[in-house]
Formats: sequence, structure tokens, C-alpha cells
Amino acid sequence: MRRVHARDYDLKGPVVTALKTQDKALAPLFETVGDLRVVGFDDPFLCLVFFVLNQQISLKAAKTLYARLLGEGFDTPETFRQATQASLRALGISTAKITCLQAVATACYAPWFVQMENTSHERIERELLSIRGLGVWTVSMFRMFYLLDEDVFTTGDLGLRHALRLVLKQPAMSEADMVARSARWRPYRSVVAHYLWAFREGSDSVMPIR
Repeated sequence: MRRVHARDYDLKGPVVTALKTQDKALAPLFETVGDLRVVGFDDPFLCLVFFVLNQQISLKAAKTLYARLLGEGFDTPETFRQATQASLRALGISTAKITCLQAVATACYAPWFVQMENTSHERIERELLSIRGLGVWTVSMFRMFYLLDEDVFTTGDLGLRHALRLVLKQPAMSEADMVARSARWRPYRSVVAHYLWAFREGSDSVMPIR
């Protein structure tokens, strides 16, 4: 199931043009960031590993843990299934995340996961959410960075909320405000999210891929 995939968005392309029409307040965001390349993970399991690690910690810290795991050879479902909790804790992974990652590793052998290319995004989301430790944010990131789903937006991401507030020059934005605003961007809500992250981080939305 490994694959290298990416999507390119340019300022004069149909997607960005449509979004600028649907929400004129986003025009400065697109002009500031410019053309954008979104690179997805080439392996579904490693994508989930990364975003489980990224739960409730900074992106920089998550990248450090992710690189450490790969450096120690933890890069397949089987290596996680065979690992002891003590060996993973020694690398700085919490017990709760270890339990989740090992459950994800087991799920990788389920038919819906093995045949993911032929499984609907909605079914994938349901199955992933049934795994303890995988919440809406993590599954949304999987849809955005492995499935490259263009119409996902998670209001639980504080970075998105902060960036959107800056772009719209709003002193505060509630979750309900974000839901209402993002409805304007369908079916390209993910694209706006990638631009908001790029605006906030000062770089493109490239995640580590293996």
C-alpha cells in the first residue's frame, strides 16, 4: 500500500479560484502563501503512527519521536505488534499511545485496511474511530494526509483556529463559528486548512513521509 502522492494548488487553478469566489475574505491568505504543494504519507500505518504521536504535543516534538521510532526500526505493523511496552516507553512514548499504536498495528491486517484503496472514506473513518485512542482529529489528519481527501476540516485543531482568526481579523472564534465559516469552502475545506497551516507555520504543508 505504499505510494508517493501529492497535490499541487496554484493561485490561478480551479480550486483556489473557486475558494476565492466562495469566500472573498480568503483572498489575502492565498496571495500570502502562494502556490502550495501538499505531500501525503506513502504508507497508511506510518501516517497513523505519526498523528497518534502528534496528539497533544507540538509538531516539532512529534517529528522527533517519529524519527526516533523509525531509527530504531519501528516502521511496520509487525515491529509494533512484537514490541514490548517497555521498549517503546524507553523511546519516550506514553503508555496510552503505545496501546493505541499496537491496536492500530493489529487493525492493519483487517480486510478493510488491506483493501483500503477499494474502501470508502466513510467506512475507513468509522473503522478507525472504533480503535481506542483514535479520535476525530487523528482520523481527520489521516484523511487529509494519506487519503488526500479535499473536504475535511477539524475544528479541534488549535493551530487552524488561531490562523483563521488572524486571517479573518477576528478577536475570537468559537467552534460553532468555525463550522459555519468552513461550510462556505465545501468541497475544498482541506485545501483551506492546508493554506492556514502554511500561513501559520511559514512553510508548506509537507509532513514526514517514508
